[in-house]
Amino acid sequence: MGKAKTFLIGCIVGSGGILFGYDQGIIGSTIAQPTFVDYFNNPTPSAQGGIVSSFSGGAFFGAIAAGYLADKISRKRTCMVGALLALIGSAIQTGGVNIGMLIAGRLIAGLGLGVLTMVIPMYNAEIAHPSVRGLLAGMLQQMLSFGFVIANWIGYGASFLSGEKAWRLGLGLQIVWAALLFAGLFLVPYSPRWLLMQNRPEDAKASLRRLHYDGSNDEWLEAEFREMSDQIALENTQPKARLPDLWQTRPVLKRTLLAVGIQAMTQMTGINVINYYGPQMYAALGYSDHDKLLINGLYGIIGPIVCAFALLFLVDRVGRKTPLLVGSFLCAVAMAAEAAIQKEYPATRADGAAAHKAGVGMIAVFSVAFSFSFGPISWIYSSELWSTRTRALGISTATAANWAFNVLFGQTGSLGLTNLGWSYYLAFVAFNVFNFVVILVFYPETKGRSLEAIAELFGDYDSPPAKGVGDDESANKKLDEEFHN
Repeated sequence: MGKAKTFLIGCIVGSGGILFGYDQGIIGSTIAQPTFVDYFNNPTPSAQGGIVSSFSGGAFFGAIAAGYLADKISRKRTCMVGALLALIGSAIQTGGVNIGMLIAGRLIAGLGLGVLTMVIPMYNAEIAHPSVRGLLAGMLQQMLSFGFVIANWIGYGASFLSGEKAWRLGLGLQIVWAALLFAGLFLVPYSPRWLLMQNRPEDAKASLRRLHYDGSNDEWLEAEFREMSDQIALENTQPKARLPDLWQTRPVLKRTLLAVGIQAMTQMTGINVINYYGPQMYAALGYSDHDKLLINGLYGIIGPIVCAFALLFLVDRVGRKTPLLVGSFLCAVAMAAEAAIQKEYPATRADGAAAHKAGVGMIAVFSVAFSFSFGPISWIYSSELWSTRTRALGISTATAANWAFNVLFGQTGSLGLTNLGWSYYLAFVAFNVFNFVVILVFYPETKGRSLEAIAELFGDYDSPPAKGVGDDESANKKLDEEFHN
């Protein structure tokens, strides 16, 4: 019963990912709608990139702001701020009458989504039992996948409408998801770890009990509460976390590099080039307006199914590292095959029907690989590396890196596909090979450990040393050597 309650609460908070996935899906369908192109006087590839990347740019700053808000006003209220900003931005987009207004709405909505993508994995990681933390921290990606599917099918259905309704309908439905999330957040408790940071132990104990009590686990609750309390009491003796704290010691610097790295590598796979510009990619394989949106809808179904499998059967059993390695390899193979197909069988080639179907298949293979690896695990890994004191600041920095690379590929994706064609995919072959090597060499496994135990894995010096270390320089040196070995 305790895990079921926690899972339901994690789903409510994680449903903010629907907004993220919905935007990724709907903007690709929207800018491909002929009525949108006509209304905005045939936007250039650069203008399309601006429309797409303005959202990501807003999200970059939202993720940074969320690091401060999550500690100041709570994880829960920070989620509410994100939902409200997303609602306002979506309303402006829906009523947009020029590209400037559309970009402004996407910038504000992006601020909200940047907040949400930072704080949702953080909140879910803090409330989760260690045995299911991968499932809950990865819930953002699962909900993102659902939102992407919904958006793609709405975009496909709207393509049969006439006039402005064909693109305003899809943008307007973002308002519904944002409003539902905002209302649902009133039902969730505050993070017990945040309550302890505020010196509210009785409230923290009540929140922990609400989250995990199953009728017979009082002993586990007491032990968990003591571990959390002892660790946070030690961390509360130190000054408030500041940005330089993320690189002042070698162990903490490594945590920062791992968290930022996993988020950057997620974008380097090429996932959001496909998500934002999928219809343009299918057009390069010779598919018409309605067909390319239909294929985009079918492509979107893959993500939720594979991601659910990964969250249920992989990340808390097999772990984090192995799926990332396999995913990197398969993403590289799929991108290489896509480049070869589009080079040898361009849309104008009459005998290329079978090859064009294979090209669609390679994009599907890429989706499978991404959805069991970087999709969920990037959010899990970057949310569980930190001590409570630095968690908000650390996740904020890592999430901002995700959005910075999102801006890069969102802005340049259309230009790359238009001007470089098949050779653009080769960049992502190289990126995925790079990802494989970096993960193999540098990334440790974190599954099954409590958040406090992960601090021991990293020889955490951003909070007071563990028992027995103290001010003993030789002990500190030994711990540092063990960590780096």
